[in-house]
Amino acid sequence: MKNKPLISVIIPTYNEIKYLPSLLKSIKNQTYKKYEVIVSDYKSSDGTIEVAKKYGCKVLRNRKKGVSSAKNKGFRESKGEIVAFIDADYVLSKNLFEEVVKEFEKDKSLIVIEPETRLNIRGLNIFARRIWSRYIRFLNLYKNFSYSTIYPAAYGCVFIKRWAFAAVGGFDERMEIAEDIDLFNRIRKYGSFKMIKATAQRSMRRYIKQGYFKTLIKYAISDILLFFHIKKTPELNPIR
Repeated sequence: MKNKPLISVIIPTYNEIKYLPSLLKSIKNQTYKKYEVIVSDYKSSDGTIEVAKKYGCKVLRNRKKGVSSAKNKGFRESKGEIVAFIDADYVLSKNLFEEVVKEFEKDKSLIVIEPETRLNIRGLNIFARRIWSRYIRFLNLYKNFSYSTIYPAAYGCVFIKRWAFAAVGGFDERMEIAEDIDLFNRIRKYGSFKMIKATAQRSMRRYIKQGYFKTLIKYAISDILLFFHIKKTPELNPIR
């Protein structure tokens, strides 16, 4: 592993005790072992910090509210040639880091890699599972298509070349929704995007907490505004 790149995993948190242990366990089980984990936290009071320390993470305490600010602070404290921004409610397939490194080494034009997204739909009835299974298949197809456009839709769990992230100055800290898409709209001029078969499963919490329809509409509005270069995002209660 001496000549292999370091992956810096940056996880923004705010009261993530329900989800963070599963993510950290999936990171610990990775077949690729050259990584560091930075938990960038905003005033958690539920044991999130204790869990992060238990897993050996570097913990940053943020006074400034906001996921974009937390991610940028994590980046400034990181050292890896590859930077991964991962929301706390993801669970990673054990070969994800290994596959990311292979792809970056194989194709030097790549600057962003995203795993294939899965949804944790356990507990839903059969009808709901069918709907959400179709939705996530469509979402992955849409994401793949978007990479070849001026509007790449990568978010939630992404791996970025460090130099490319630095070149655009990181996340816009005014943005709390679609901050990833805004970033990649600026970063796309430096190289290409790719989705790989290794997977990352995320929870349904965004839809459950805010309401399915309400959440989809708010994210859609954010995307449309960004398309017209308007950086104004709808109000959304903090869930990260």
